[in-house]
Amino acid sequence: MLEKGRVDEAIGYYQTALKLKPNDSGAHNNLGFALFKKGNVDDAIAEYQKALKLQPGDPGVHHNYGLALFKEGLTDQAMLQYQKALELKPDDAEVHNDIASVLSKTAWRLERFNIGDAPLKSSLNICRAK
Repeated sequence: MLEKGRVDEAIGYYQTALKLKPNDSGAHNNLGFALFKKGNVDDAIAEYQKALKLQPGDPGVHHNYGLALFKEGLTDQAMLQYQKALELKPDDAEVHNDIASVLSKTAWRLERFNIGDAPLKSSLNICRAK
């Protein structure tokens, strides 16, 4: 539905799914993504937070949460979510791409974090090579 631009309809279905199964982290993530696509970023963030409480090890939720935080101008928090996504799934090309996007659109510096983990260092090296 989202691919066909039927965002409002998708939101309704996700909300119904959550009434039936309120602890479904995937439904919270999907609702968050639909709300984000509609431009309801604050509501999307709330859904991502709910999803992470239920399933803290889901790299996709961390990634989506990071996208929403960045859209709100919360770059440091967004980068923390991207970092967590890479810790969970180091080969996620989309997350590496979104880190590069943050670096290209802002004066933000990866060096501000203690980047002792290999995935984020790898992303930094990719960004510097471009």
